[in-house]
Amino acid sequence: MTRTRTLGGIPITLLSLALGTAAWAQGDCLNEDLYPALAVTPASDGTVTEISTCSFETEHSQITGINAGATYEFTLESGGYITVRQDTYDGPVIAQGSASVVATAATNGDLFAHWNTDADCGTNSECFITTVQLFLNCTPPAASYTLVEDCDAQNYTVLLNITSLGDAGSLNVEVELDGNVDEITGVGVGELPLGPFAFDEIPVVRVLHDTDPACNRTFNNIDFQTNCPILVDCGVPGLDLTYCYTANDDQTWHFGSTGTGTLRLRFIRGTIESNTFDDLRIYDGSDNTAPLLFEHTEAARRHLGPVGSALTDPNPTYYGVDVFATGPSIYMEMTSDGSVQCGSAEYDPWEWEVVCLDCELPAVSYAVVDDCPNDQFTIQLDVTSLGDASALDFVYTINGTDPQTATNIGLGMVDLGPFAIDDTVNMTVVHPGSELCNVSLGNITTTGTCPLLIDCGTEVMDSTCYANWADERFYYQGTGTYPLAVFFDGGQLFFGDSVMIYDGGSIDSPILFQGTNQQLAGTFFYTTNPEHRLTIRVRANGFTSCGDGGTTEPVAWRISCLDCVPPTATFSIVQDCENFQYFIDVDVTDLGTDPMPQITTTVAQDTLEIDATGTYQLGPFVSGTELEVTIVNDANSLCNIYSGMMVNPLCPTLIECPGPTLVETYCYVANDAQAWAYELNSAGGNATLRLSFVRGTIESSTFDHLRIYDGVDNTAPLLFDHTAAARRHLGPEGSAILDPAPVYSTVDVAATGNNLYMEMTSDGSVQCEGSTEYDEWEWEVYCLDCASPEVSFNVVPVCTSRGYSVEVEVTAVGGDATLTATNLGSGEEQTGLGTGTYTFGPYPVGEENVFRVFNETYPQCRATSDSLTYTAEECISVTCGFDNYTHCYGNDEDRWYTYQSAQNVPITLAFLGGQMLAGDRIVLYNGRDENAAVLYQGNNGGNFNGFAIPSANIENILTLRIESDGTGSCDDGGVSNPLSWTVACGGVGIEELGTSSIALYPNPTNGLLTIAFGEAITGKVSIRVLDMSGRTVIETPVNMAGADRSIIDLSNLQQGNYMVQVRTADHVTNQRVQVTR
Repeated sequence: MTRTRTLGGIPITLLSLALGTAAWAQGDCLNEDLYPALAVTPASDGTVTEISTCSFETEHSQITGINAGATYEFTLESGGYITVRQDTYDGPVIAQGSASVVATAATNGDLFAHWNTDADCGTNSECFITTVQLFLNCTPPAASYTLVEDCDAQNYTVLLNITSLGDAGSLNVEVELDGNVDEITGVGVGELPLGPFAFDEIPVVRVLHDTDPACNRTFNNIDFQTNCPILVDCGVPGLDLTYCYTANDDQTWHFGSTGTGTLRLRFIRGTIESNTFDDLRIYDGSDNTAPLLFEHTEAARRHLGPVGSALTDPNPTYYGVDVFATGPSIYMEMTSDGSVQCGSAEYDPWEWEVVCLDCELPAVSYAVVDDCPNDQFTIQLDVTSLGDASALDFVYTINGTDPQTATNIGLGMVDLGPFAIDDTVNMTVVHPGSELCNVSLGNITTTGTCPLLIDCGTEVMDSTCYANWADERFYYQGTGTYPLAVFFDGGQLFFGDSVMIYDGGSIDSPILFQGTNQQLAGTFFYTTNPEHRLTIRVRANGFTSCGDGGTTEPVAWRISCLDCVPPTATFSIVQDCENFQYFIDVDVTDLGTDPMPQITTTVAQDTLEIDATGTYQLGPFVSGTELEVTIVNDANSLCNIYSGMMVNPLCPTLIECPGPTLVETYCYVANDAQAWAYELNSAGGNATLRLSFVRGTIESSTFDHLRIYDGVDNTAPLLFDHTAAARRHLGPEGSAILDPAPVYSTVDVAATGNNLYMEMTSDGSVQCEGSTEYDEWEWEVYCLDCASPEVSFNVVPVCTSRGYSVEVEVTAVGGDATLTATNLGSGEEQTGLGTGTYTFGPYPVGEENVFRVFNETYPQCRATSDSLTYTAEECISVTCGFDNYTHCYGNDEDRWYTYQSAQNVPITLAFLGGQMLAGDRIVLYNGRDENAAVLYQGNNGGNFNGFAIPSANIENILTLRIESDGTGSCDDGGVSNPLSWTVACGGVGIEELGTSSIALYPNPTNGLLTIAFGEAITGKVSIRVLDMSGRTVIETPVNMAGADRSIIDLSNLQQGNYMVQVRTADHVTNQRVQVTR
């Protein structure tokens, strides 16, 4: 609510209440937590200022801009307790009370309002609105403003509209712009134009009260965004603009040309965050419906200027935004989120120019050609268009010296240089007709790829203490006829940082090594290219490096020329699973410079000397033994070659086909790593190898992994990969035993060939071993040489028995053999089945069951149901009737019916007739099952005609249970009339309850009887109770003063049936009631 009033206008009762509250409820509450985080300034015009829409009654809020002696009102939406302190959050209390507190500031210091539930400083973490309002001793003027722009003049005017002087005699208006203040005196009600102001000027406007500065009005947030184009004259120097965008920013710029020419927008520099958060688009027209000229589409930080323009961006990737309009307009828009923006340490502000060219730009590109042997380079220029010039000039400086000019350059290629290898050449392409069409090529230097020459017999040491965002490159070339080698002496790579070694003179050469997050000491590599070139690249991310002190050890290496040539060979594994062993074939295609190298392994002392190329077999080695093979150059170990660690793949378990199912179990442990392999044996052409999990739990894929491959090892295609970032159960629906809340990723895979390979790993957190919630893994591997039966599983509810049955419908057997259907939980089964429908059950409602139908010859050919059930909730009949039921009950019967009102009114069950023998009965529960309270049990003296009862619970549910013994029933003729009843919403008794009907409940009753009318009744009501002989046993008048129900006490009556007569001014009803004990 917005309230504006002077202190003198505050009602005395309000002041008295506030002061009185402070006198009798001195809570002196003190809360530590501040919210909101920033101080709130009350509106100077006396309007209500919202502090927060969600203050907790456990916090305090800070109010700033306080005037000593001024009065402020604080409100708390909940009506809770407010304590106002001054100067600090735990400073002296100047006011307190409930709901609304008025406080007079003693100093200019900030006020701190503490929010609590009561004077005992109770707390509550629910959201409530809090406000503050300054009470003025004057009435401020009322004023607003509108902005009117003049596109032709490129300016705007502020129209100040004064609608009230408040209690001032007259007003003065101040306009402040760039520190200069102009004042207009004696202003009255009306509209006052201020300005004009240029589009980029933002004035501050003050409306001054003639007697009390507290009632001055200030407009210091005039936010002008023009809808006019910013005009750019053609043929003259253009506009230079800057902008440093802020959090949650939203800006547009519209540029239009005057005259004839091409509108160009070119970024000088500027950084923008990933397009996930910030956006920039430039359109070829007057708004954002025009075709796009540029859009920031990269999901990473980018620099908008040309290469080399970044100042603070430490690792710039450049867009080089330079766009041209096809018409007279360019429109640019940007938005940002609240994360990173201009003004941070690594973001350059935006600088761009907009110019209208009265000429056509030439098109020139260049390439740098290094002459490494002579320590110089040449600039190769390619002129593909002169624009509208007849020829071009190239003006350049070398290392900042006097300009030099190459004149009269036409289309085609032209070379400038050579220049010294360390020269910097700054070059501009000059258009002779207009400097607006000059093209700056910027600073041009060597490519930096000239290698350091390494003489054989000389060792060169090199290193780098790389910094964050580093991208360093080192180039080497051997001068002799031998390969070049690099040996790392030390250095640490942090996570995300990389060293790449290339077998050639650039980073486009074949890669010899790429490593990250490791120690480099002791690693060794050599070249194989004929030029003996080697390139090393060190690349870092923005987190932790040698340069920022993350380590004091630089990456260090030695470069030397090998005086030998390594041999050339490949290494391959030959399996011998039958004998649980394997061999390694070494295929030597070149001996290198050693005429008789030796072949050794890490698991044997023997050496094999070779003097010719060819294939040499080593072994046998015990299956699973890990080893490394070395071909030794005995003259220089740097020319040894190594196989790396080798081990044979896992030998598979053979699955006979036909044959029994292999059942495997495994309970995985912490930091585990296991693999299993399977292979079909003696299989026919139609046989399939299949792996199915029976049950088993696995932790989130963040920590534990399981993969199954369609082949002999983990290079084959994936059939299953545990990718869920949460615990999963691997078996079919309903198979979990220990897992308390299973989510199933049922694993059932088949190979396309003869092999399956499965592997798992785990971390050290949660696993099967030692867990009370993780089921052990159990799976089956088998040959499938038949078709699975085609089966559907149907749930058939039997609600009157509180159960359900399952129909197993076989439509195709899938082979010549008969089938078995089984309940996997109970073991119940039926055998020798063909096509047809087979019934299982009944089962109690809510019980889950899983069924499987399988081929009796090939049990792997099977069909398994999901977990099947029927809930008690589904057995509730939701109705408003009238629904009629008839049941001729039998001997030894236990039958159930549950009804719920479809409306928010009681449900009523009323018997239309029916008899029951002694020993038989009905039970009516006030709810959904036998756990609810019993409303009635018995046989109503053997006759239920006229018996009725409503629900009396919030769910409006009644449950009817019919029970009989074995000595007689309706079904065997013991009684002649079956039970017949109706169910309806609202009414009690046989007739429907309407607005003029009357309901009696509970019925039967053991004492108190409620008489409910369909509407509020005013006046006297007569209530008579008659026994079945017609004698009045109770008669009482009731004065209904607008009530809709009354209660009478029948506890003094004997057990039996009675008639209750209720007479109102316009209605008489008679209903039978049973009194029980």
